[in-house]
Amino acid sequence: MKVRSKLLACAGWVAILLSAPQASGQIAVQYMEGKASLDGQPIAIRHDKSGLTHFPYINNGQVLETANGRVWASWGLFLAENSSLKMLADHEADLVIEVRSGSAIVDTTARAASVQYKGATMVLNKRGEYRIDADTGRLRVYHGEATVTYGVALNCPQSGACWLKVGQEPAKTIQAHKGEQVGLTDALPVSTDLSNDKDAFKRWVARCLRPFNGWGGKTP
Repeated sequence: MKVRSKLLACAGWVAILLSAPQASGQIAVQYMEGKASLDGQPIAIRHDKSGLTHFPYINNGQVLETANGRVWASWGLFLAENSSLKMLADHEADLVIEVRSGSAIVDTTARAASVQYKGATMVLNKRGEYRIDADTGRLRVYHGEATVTYGVALNCPQSGACWLKVGQEPAKTIQAHKGEQVGLTDALPVSTDLSNDKDAFKRWVARCLRPFNGWGGKTP
């Protein structure tokens, strides 16, 4: 798709913000640093001589992977370096993704989201900012509230809303609030220690989000 863009300084780089609507079932890669691919094929943001910008789009069922860089996609989706996610569904109700490796941060200022990680399903209920670390199996709630259920799976058809499928064992559900982190195992342990969460990825996302939300991208 061709759209005209406006620019935003973010973390010393130039981020591209969409100025045109996008189709349901796909989200745009607005900014990327380093290398990224969709279903194993390299992607890039291109600018033509007429001033139009060509954005890669993540379609339903596609897997986004980063190498040594980071990606900022529309609807407040950020993916760290050496990470991957699959877009399960994109419809009017919410955005549904599966985090497969590395780290992702989801900002729900503009839209609700649901996230699958192995046996855990996270419904990001309220306007907020959330981080999922696949390598350590952990959800962190910087702002907002999440309903976390272990023992269910998201089933997402090609069209229409996703639905939850209960597994063989009884499911467990907890509420996670601002300043809490949840271990994404069957026990769903909750703690309030976010003291070690000041890595380069979090600082970069905070700088990008500061102009757009009420909390300025700050960690609790």
